[in-house]
Amino acid sequence: PHRGNVRVSNTEAQAEAAAADHVIARMERVPMTPAHKRLVGMLGMSMLLDAYNVYIIGPVAALITSFAVSDKTFAFILSASYFGQMVGALVLGWLSEKYGRKPGFILSLGSFGLLSIVCAFAQNADQLIWARVFQGIGIGALPPLAGAMLSEILPRKDRGKWAGLFQTLYTVGIIISPALGWFALHALNLDNDHAWRFLFLFGGLSLPLAIWFYFVIPESPRWLASHGRAAEAEAIVSRLEASATRAGMALEPPVTQVHVEPKKTNLLEMFTPEYRMRTALVWMQSFTAFFVVNAFTSYLPKLYVTVGGLNVGYALLLTSVFGFIELGVRIVMALTWDKTGRLPWFIGGYFAAVIGCFATWAAFDIFHYTSWIILATFGVLGTVGCNISVGGVYVYHPELFPTRMRSWATSTGRAVRSFASVVAPAIIAQIVAAKLGWGPVFLMFGIVALTGLIVMMWLGIETKQTTLEKISH
Repeated sequence: PHRGNVRVSNTEAQAEAAAADHVIARMERVPMTPAHKRLVGMLGMSMLLDAYNVYIIGPVAALITSFAVSDKTFAFILSASYFGQMVGALVLGWLSEKYGRKPGFILSLGSFGLLSIVCAFAQNADQLIWARVFQGIGIGALPPLAGAMLSEILPRKDRGKWAGLFQTLYTVGIIISPALGWFALHALNLDNDHAWRFLFLFGGLSLPLAIWFYFVIPESPRWLASHGRAAEAEAIVSRLEASATRAGMALEPPVTQVHVEPKKTNLLEMFTPEYRMRTALVWMQSFTAFFVVNAFTSYLPKLYVTVGGLNVGYALLLTSVFGFIELGVRIVMALTWDKTGRLPWFIGGYFAAVIGCFATWAAFDIFHYTSWIILATFGVLGTVGCNISVGGVYVYHPELFPTRMRSWATSTGRAVRSFASVVAPAIIAQIVAAKLGWGPVFLMFGIVALTGLIVMMWLGIETKQTTLEKISH
C-alpha cells in the first residue's frame, strides 16, 4: 500500500482507510450549512474573475486603437491565452494531486490577476500575446481545481444545485466583460485606448482576492483523508458540523456507504478499461462545447460590428444581453438538475445548439441574409445550447473520477477545452481570410455540436444525488 509516493505497512494503510471512510461518512451526513454556502460564494467569485479574464479579449479587440489588430493578429491574441490555459491545467492539475487542491487554486487565482495588470500596459500586439500566454496558465488551472474542491466538500443531495450555482458566477464574468467595456466608454467617458486598459486593470482584482482566500478557504477534506491526514480533515469537518449545529440542523449518525480501498495516484489510470470511456466523454464534451462557445463568444462583439452593422457600444451591450440569457438558463439548470439529472440537460443543450448553428449557416449561405438579428437569435441559440455543457462540466466531470485523480482528470478536460479554443480561432481565421464568409463557420459549429450530442447520448453517465465514492468506484 502507498500514501502518495510513500510505502506504508498494511496495518497503517487499513487504519488510514478506516479514518478516510469515517471522514467521508461524517461529511455526507452534514446538510448544506452556512459554511458550505460561504465556500460556494468564494469559489464562485474566483470563477467570475476567471471567466472575465478569459472573455475580456473580445471587448478588448473591439476597443484597441493604440496598435493595429488584424483578423489574423486577433486570432493569435485569442489563442495565446488558451495555449497558456492548456499548459496550466495540466501542470497545476498534476501538482494538485500531489500537494493539495488549495495551493494550486491560490497560485492560479493570484497569477492571472497579476498578469491581467501586466496586459494593461502592453504597448504592442506581441507584448499582449506573451502576457496572455502566461496569464492563461493560471486561468486554465483554476476552474478544474475549484470544481474538484467544491465537489469534494458538498453533500450529495445538494451537490448539483450548489455546484451549479457556483458555475453561474462564471456566466456573470462573461456578462461583465462587455458590460464593463460599455461602462468605460459611456459612463467613464474613456477613449478606446484607455477603456481596454481599464478592463485589464479590473481583472487584476484576482490578486488581492487570492491573498484573502489563502487565509479563509480550507483544503479538501477528502484529499487530506486520502493522503493520511485524517486529523486535519476531521478538523475541517468539525467546523462544518458546528456550522450545522449553530443553524439548528439535526445531524444523523455517520454511516459508511462505500468502503474506499486506498490506492496510489496513477496519472495514467484514467486510460485503464475502468475509466477510459469516462475520459473519452470528458474530453469530447470539453472539446465540442468549448470549440463552439469560446470561439463564438470571443468573436461576437466584432461580428455585431463587421457583419451586423452595429456600432461598438451597441455591440458590447447586445453581447451582455446574450450573457443574461445564458445566466438564466444556468440558474434554472442548477435549481432543477438534482431532480431531472445531468444528462437531460446536456443532451437537450446539444440538440438546441445543432438547430441554432445549422439555422445560422442556412440564413447566411442559402438565404443570403446576414444581420445582427440572425446572430442574436439563431447564432446565440447555438451557443446557449453548448453553454449548458460549459456551465456543467466543472460539476459533472469531478463526479466521474475518484479522489486520487479527480483534479487531474478534470484538468485534462480543461486542457482539451483550451486546445479546442486554440484550434477554433485558427480555423476561423483561415476561413475568413479565404473570403468564404461566416456561413461555413456556423456549418462547422453545427457539425461539432452534433458530434457532442452523439457522444453524450452514447457515453453519458447519470450522477445525480449519488456519493462521489459510489459513482467513481
